[in-house]
Amino acid sequence: MSPTLTRCLTFFIFAAALFSFSSAELQLFREAPAFRNGRECPPRETSSVIHIAMTLDATYLRGSIAGVFSVLQHASCPENVVFHFVTTTHRRRQELRRIIISTFPYLNFHIYHFDSNLVRGKISYSIRRALDQPLNYARMYLADLVPATAQRIIYFDSDLIVVDDVAKLWSIDLKDHALGAPEYCHANFTNYFTHRFWSNPAYAASFKGRDACYFNTGVMVIDLWKWREGKYTEKLENWMRIQKRKFLWDMYILDLNSMLYKTLNDDLRWTAT
Repeated sequence: MSPTLTRCLTFFIFAAALFSFSSAELQLFREAPAFRNGRECPPRETSSVIHIAMTLDATYLRGSIAGVFSVLQHASCPENVVFHFVTTTHRRRQELRRIIISTFPYLNFHIYHFDSNLVRGKISYSIRRALDQPLNYARMYLADLVPATAQRIIYFDSDLIVVDDVAKLWSIDLKDHALGAPEYCHANFTNYFTHRFWSNPAYAASFKGRDACYFNTGVMVIDLWKWREGKYTEKLENWMRIQKRKFLWDMYILDLNSMLYKTLNDDLRWTAT
């Protein structure tokens, strides 16, 4: 059995023991073991902290808990990892905080409220209803939610399991780019975009000199300072307004903005979804 498969099986055995259910709407989870730094880890200072963002809600709570557990289990310096959870609910914010604390008593984390009204009037209906939820667009606003002292952040979808040290992803060189993500370059954009898009010379020119690639927004490394400098949130909001009025494509808005990112050259073998 391969080492990667062994690690995955080990994780799921631990995760199965970790989760338990309650008669209440939100699930309850058993307390996870304390994950501590080794002697080789640097002091927990600003320069050594790894920032990770995830969304947090009742529907995908189990996935978020599993994702956090997998990051800590494989991190070389777990106490240097800080989680930034984003939620849209005021009513359950304290309950979600209580669940995180009871499951991971030693976790360094913050919870931020995302105002759904920022995107509610801009969201276009898609093939997948999950993509229509306001919280799905919160990743576009991380630069506004996370403290300005954090220059870089990793975003993980709540259905993602990490099977290697997240520090390897954190240390990737983005060069002059605002975002790094795994790309997919076997797309047929003729099918993804509508006739209204291709018949408009200004829109069609967006792909002049570019490969037919888009990226997976479930794993992103974001330079928050460059994101703010480039005003990418505003640019994405503008594309959302255009899409709302004209329906130019059938894909999720962030997947299309290949001009933002630098490809992660490895194939992300350390993740499993």
